[in-house]
Amino acid sequence: MARPAEDERRIFELLRRHPFTRALPENHLRRLASIASVCQLQPGDYLLREGRPVDAFYLLLSGRVGVEVYQPDRGVIPLQTLSRGDAVG
Repeated sequence: MARPAEDERRIFELLRRHPFTRALPENHLRRLASIASVCQLQPGDYLLREGRPVDAFYLLLSGRVGVEVYQPDRGVIPLQTLSRGDAVG
């Protein structure tokens, strides 16, 4: 099913303002907007899991995402916290 045009326009505007993508030419932003989607996570949700394939790229619009690694002898080790304007994937 086709996505409503207003969703694509909204995503285009988000991409146009995001620090990671705002310098891209308009035609590139429009192409990205045509295939991108917006997702929301709740506290405790996982964006990516260690050892699993990554098939997406995320631009953070708000909130924070913790980057952690698990080591059997040490448990979960925080590496970095990403926030608005960062990219991951």
